[in-house]
Amino acid sequence: MTTSPVRFVATKAVREAVIGHEIEILQRIGIDWREGQSTHIDCPYLSHGGAKDWRATTTPRSSPC
Repeated sequence: MTTSPVRFVATKAVREAVIGHEIEILQRIGIDWREGQSTHIDCPYLSHGGAKDWRATTTPRSSPC
């Protein structure tokens, strides 16, 4: 029996790679967010959140509901 190798990227490496590409990543995964946008959008997480309660922030880099 053969097993597939476990593939992963270390958290620190991913965090470093994402810096400066946050908006592009959000857009590529289907979240309609633009650089400098200050309005809230509908939460993209289907299991929680609601209408006009989500935003992405750059300082600190986060995406709270």
